[in-house]
Amino acid sequence: MNKKIIDPFFMFLPAIFTVGLVVSGVLWLFLAQLYGILAILKIVLPIIKLSAIVSSVGFFACFAILVITKNFVTYIKSISPTLYVHENLKIYAKISDYRNSPQSLTYSQKAYNSCSFNSYIWLGENEVKVVIMLPRNNEAQELLISKLPNLRRDLASRFSYSFGGKFEQIGGFMVLTGSRIN
Repeated sequence: MNKKIIDPFFMFLPAIFTVGLVVSGVLWLFLAQLYGILAILKIVLPIIKLSAIVSSVGFFACFAILVITKNFVTYIKSISPTLYVHENLKIYAKISDYRNSPQSLTYSQKAYNSCSFNSYIWLGENEVKVVIMLPRNNEAQELLISKLPNLRRDLASRFSYSFGGKFEQIGGFMVLTGSRIN
C-alpha cells in the first residue's frame, strides 16, 4: 500500500492563493482609487500590489501543477466531500439551558476542531482517500477516534465507494482508503 499522503496545507494551497489574490486585488483597486485622498496609504499600496502579484503567481503555479498532473478535475470533485467531512466532524458550542447563550468550547474541543478542519477527501478515478489530521492533545485524539467509525459509515452510505478497512494511522494523520463500487 502506498503510504504517501498529501499534507492538508498543500491541499488547500490553491484555495489560499485564490483568496489572497481576490482580497489583495480588491484592496489594490480600492486603494488605487483613494490614493490621492489618503496620502498616508502611499506606503501600503506597494505592499498590497506585491501581495497581489505573489498570490497570482502562486495561484497560476498551483493551477498549472494541477493541470499538468491531471488532478484538476479530481481537486474540484473533492471540494464538496471535503466540506461534508468538515461539517460532519465539527463540534459545535452547546447552548446553555437557562441563559440561552452558547457555552465556550474546551481546549481539547478547539484542538479537535482545528484538526478536523485540516482534513480532506481525495476522490481519484478508482480510489478515495480520507485524510484527517491527528490532534496532539490526548483528549482531542480520543474525541476523534470515537467519531471515526460513524464517519466511515456515513461516507460509505453517502458515496459510491467501498471502505474495506478501518482508519490507519500514518504519521500524524488518520487515513482511510476505499475503492469505487462498480
